[in-house]
Amino acid sequence: MNFQASQFQYQPEGKVYVAEASELRIGTPGNYITVDGYAFVFTHADKDASDEDTYGWNYKPTMNSISLNPSLHGHRVLIIND
Repeated sequence: MNFQASQFQYQPEGKVYVAEASELRIGTPGNYITVDGYAFVFTHADKDASDEDTYGWNYKPTMNSISLNPSLHGHRVLIIND
């Protein structure tokens, strides 16, 4: 799935790009996504206490993406399951 950074709200204090799945017009995202051409890999899902409902999916940049753009180090993407 390919996205543009402009599709996300950027939270600089946490270095997080955040968007709701419905705004991105997707269901469950895959293991890899791209933002502005840089690859991000799925790290974990935020779930409720019963482990049944997923609140969101978290991604971090791949090592290759960080090699191409060192400023991505420490950033993550959160796609909220709305």
